[in-house]
Amino acid sequence: MVKKWSLAFGLFNSAFEAKKILTTYKEDKLTKISVLCVHPDYKNRGIGTELMKRSLDHASHCGTTLFGTLCTSIYTQQMCEKQGFEKVKEVYYSTYVDSETKSLLYKDVEEPHKAAISYIKRL
Repeated sequence: MVKKWSLAFGLFNSAFEAKKILTTYKEDKLTKISVLCVHPDYKNRGIGTELMKRSLDHASHCGTTLFGTLCTSIYTQQMCEKQGFEKVKEVYYSTYVDSETKSLLYKDVEEPHKAAISYIKRL
């Protein structure tokens, strides 16, 4: 199980390059939310949107001017785009080769999920 998560974090790090984002946006501080999940029994009730809004409010209250997230699901990607996030980088599952194993790790990801996408929003 540890190995599986280690490989997943390789994808996450490839898709969300914090140092590059800070340099590109000329900022020295970035708040990043890594995981935002809603149980399937409670989806389509605005819970994810509310969690994101509260995260943005908290980051702003703490003085952060740049907020980032990595979305691995089409649903969180759509939510971020509706809330005005800017797409920074896409890593397609079908072509992602793990640097350690040199293999395609996510060739069987089901539609509509196609990519891990990093997003940024100025606060």
